[in-house]
Amino acid sequence: MRTYWRIRIKNKLQKITYFKGYYIKLYKDKILYILYRMTAIDYAEALTKIDNLDKSKNTKANLKSVLNRFNKNRVKTNDEIFKYLKKIEGDTKPSTFYSYLKTALSLMSNGVIPQSKDRGDMAMYLQKLKDIENKQRTAEPTEKQQQHYLSLPELQAKVKTIPDIDKRLLVSLYVDIPPVRLDYANIKIVPKQEDIPKEDDKQNYYALKQNTITLRDYKTKEHYGEQTYKLTGEQKKLIKESLKINPRDYLFTNKYGEPHSNNTFGKYLQQVFKEVYDKDISLLDLRHIYSSHYSIESYSKSKVNEVAKRMLHSSNVNIMEYQKNYTSHTIPADRLLKHRGK
Repeated sequence: MRTYWRIRIKNKLQKITYFKGYYIKLYKDKILYILYRMTAIDYAEALTKIDNLDKSKNTKANLKSVLNRFNKNRVKTNDEIFKYLKKIEGDTKPSTFYSYLKTALSLMSNGVIPQSKDRGDMAMYLQKLKDIENKQRTAEPTEKQQQHYLSLPELQAKVKTIPDIDKRLLVSLYVDIPPVRLDYANIKIVPKQEDIPKEDDKQNYYALKQNTITLRDYKTKEHYGEQTYKLTGEQKKLIKESLKINPRDYLFTNKYGEPHSNNTFGKYLQQVFKEVYDKDISLLDLRHIYSSHYSIESYSKSKVNEVAKRMLHSSNVNIMEYQKNYTSHTIPADRLLKHRGK
């Protein structure tokens, strides 16, 4: 089994040289000191070791599958395994990533491949993923949440049937894109982003030309700062039609033509949801439903992170607090199978 040596000179990792079976760094014919040793993975030998393990055929097949994946992706040493896994995590289904990590640790513990210096970190990360999974499994919705539940595709399908343009726009902003809190209560309309005053950090804006929302005043701003994101083409079309009918300076206004307070906007929002869906769906219900649709069990971590960011909270909050297990007893089985996100 070949051994790689990596050394450090003035806090910089230097190139290594193959010499008499070892990879070392030479300087004026002298070997410089060694930072740590990495052991190359002998894949042929590892496959033989798996065959000799006292394990079931399925377990051996799984070990070989992950090992071959490492080989195919040119993971050369034991210390490159965790780096490779972290690299692919964002684009890998969480359950699959969990399996890769668990199998990598199993390969090490069974002596198939050398122990990695990151083995402790890998084990801790595996436990963290397991804790999240356990939390997800026990995150049962309350009886009230079950009564208010409609699947996200069902919520979205209703939008086009709403005759009132302003109400259609309002509902669309909360079901067709990740729902924020009551931050649309006071959205000032400007022709383009360049017209947004830089010094005004207490006002939220909509730029018509770029079709973007800019949030500067919201609950978690201290953590996430100013947020700007695009609306859909259909939402822009609704806004333009609404402004033709009722020219105004704010996206949504009360009966006096003024921007809403959070309190009045929240009441108006729930009133519209009740009118459209014939259920007492609250904004919190919608945020639970949206997060649960993009669950850590069904989507990649990068997608879950993307949804969490747009909802203006962390992915951990998204998983641990918002995602609920809306089960088949909540809606008919045929509807659940039809609308389940993939």
